[in-house]
Formats: sequence, structure tokens, C-alpha cells
Amino acid sequence: MTKQTQPLAVAGKNITCSFWTPTSAVDRKKSVIVAYGSMGMTGEFGGMIERFCEGLCKEGYFVVLPAYFECSGTAPGKLAAMSTNTTFDKWVTCMSAATS
Repeated sequence: MTKQTQPLAVAGKNITCSFWTPTSAVDRKKSVIVAYGSMGMTGEFGGMIERFCEGLCKEGYFVVLPAYFECSGTAPGKLAAMSTNTTFDKWVTCMSAATS
């Protein structure tokens, strides 16, 4: 398994995107995009999400984790959950870009 982090161009911004690639050949049908919750990748939540991505990869999945809060400048925390009225469309655009 290998992990790479690289910029992803989305709507004129470069956001951070992490990719986990299994050591076996990648079956495009076995790809997953992971979206974190309102706490983003902070603290214990970030570690749990990283381990989740690694576990999926060990099962043969190609895993993509875009830092979609970066598209809207949203800070992790309780306010992130309350900002969905103004940021949701930007997040969806970011997640869509990660699939192409």
C-alpha cells in the first residue's frame, strides 16, 4: 500500500488530496471517496479517518480523501456543520472533482 498527498485543482484553487493505492492491481470498480465529518481531520477524528482509509486500501480499494473544507475555507468544528447552507455546493464540487 502506498499513500500520496498532492494538490488537486478545483474551481481555481488547489486543495490537498490524499490517495491510497493497494499493492495489488487496482480494479476501478473498487474505488472509494471518503468524506470526513464536521471535525475535519483534526485530533482523534483525523487518525480514525486515516486508519479507515488504510483499512479500505488493505482490502484492495483505491481510496481518495479530498480536503474539501479547503474549497470553502471552512474551519473544522461545530460551525462547519452549521455552515452547510452556504458551503455545501462548494463541497459537492470539490468531491466531484476528486472523482475525475
